[in-house]
Amino acid sequence: MSNGAGAYVGWLLRVNRRLGPDADLHNGRRFAAAFRTDKDRGPVAPSQISRWESGELLVNRATVRRYERLLGLAPESLVTVRDALYRVLPAGRRPPADPASENDDRLHDLLDLAISDDAMTGAQWGELTELAADRRDLVLHPRTLWSTIACRLLDELTSREGTAWLERQEAACRLLEHPSSRAAMVRACIDLVEDPASPAVIEPLTLLDTVADPVANAYVLRELQTPGDERLYRGALMASIRKIDYGHFTGEERASLERFVRAAPAASEGETRVLLDRVQTAYAREKPAVPPVAGAGGRRIAVGAISVLSDDDRLTPVLSSLVGQALGEHSGEQRVVAAMAIAHSPYREPISDALLGDVRRSVARRTGDDLSPALQALTILGSDRHRPILFDLLTSPGHPTPVRVAAAWALPHCAGRFTVSQWQQILDRQLEVWRQRPAAATESVLRGVAYGIGTDGHHALMTRIEDDIELPPAVRTTVAWARAHR
Repeated sequence: MSNGAGAYVGWLLRVNRRLGPDADLHNGRRFAAAFRTDKDRGPVAPSQISRWESGELLVNRATVRRYERLLGLAPESLVTVRDALYRVLPAGRRPPADPASENDDRLHDLLDLAISDDAMTGAQWGELTELAADRRDLVLHPRTLWSTIACRLLDELTSREGTAWLERQEAACRLLEHPSSRAAMVRACIDLVEDPASPAVIEPLTLLDTVADPVANAYVLRELQTPGDERLYRGALMASIRKIDYGHFTGEERASLERFVRAAPAASEGETRVLLDRVQTAYAREKPAVPPVAGAGGRRIAVGAISVLSDDDRLTPVLSSLVGQALGEHSGEQRVVAAMAIAHSPYREPISDALLGDVRRSVARRTGDDLSPALQALTILGSDRHRPILFDLLTSPGHPTPVRVAAAWALPHCAGRFTVSQWQQILDRQLEVWRQRPAAATESVLRGVAYGIGTDGHHALMTRIEDDIELPPAVRTTVAWARAHR
């Protein structure tokens, strides 16, 4: 798309205004009249609204916050998506900055809060890291304070959902980009990946693709060449795609990557094979990727969703592209951000319905399609519509192991909740399968199930898993980790 991230942000503003509950604000002229409240400045012209919403003009955070207030949206919800889109999908030019803040008192108050035992909201994490980003010379004493802040932020990131998760994700990226906090944040990501109890390995690994840091680069390359397990390998592949596209690997790092690309054994199936192909393609391309045009599937889903709410064909290209990126062969972070953009639009439910229809047809026909992208997208969209089919995939016989792996890992942080009885059925069935065929894949299913039981908060089942000494240690420690992070 020619306007890059600006078109996506503009689309998000437009659909929330045009399809919002206040019909009076659907009209651009009336919205422009309502927009400005500062008596010292003139009114906003309707053409200004059009240029923001087309992506012709990039918007700062203050503009997006004004949209949130006028449209009655949750504070910081669109702002956080705006930040993520501009970071993950470069706009071709820098978005306008908000006025720099010299409020040292506020910065110090937030730093004190971050190292205390008091609760910290996502908005406060955003404000703290925005203030820090304006102070590139910021130094903390002792330096270990950065490690304390980084560990707390990641600890919260792994247990949050929806906007609360994205706020902390963007805060973590700002700390990775800040020269004073980068080393502590990289170390915290690596420590979390290497924690044997933590089921959150892909998230911190893909955070490392934010910066061209030598420690981060070396760690991603190590996990490419000698991964601890399949999920670590997938996380390293995801991180590598963006690092290659943005030229993070140079010199000996580039030579090490070349050795991996030439010697990597062909992945056997599913998402891992797709990701490996993407790494090899990115390496051969030698230049940053342009976000691909949405395929037929993305356009079909988008056209159907738009017809539910609007007849505005101008909305189709951007939504098609977002759907394509949420499901396609992109970096993990790009897929998450695309799905989060849809989740913060009025198209969340129509897109969820369309994706669920595709999943049901694939399961009914036993096509062998990789369901992981669609199931994960439904979870990120904040939908609970796929819980019944996840239950079926994990309790009924005959479903292939890759499909069950995808279903199990779509459950943690999924909207809605299973009852104790439902979880009991899932756990009993997958324990039976694992005992019949103990392998890395069936153990991965069990670990995803254990994580889902933990995020749903069923303590009796968690205790049963922890106390079963015949279970793989990684499954038992996952429950202990989930209990500690509730």
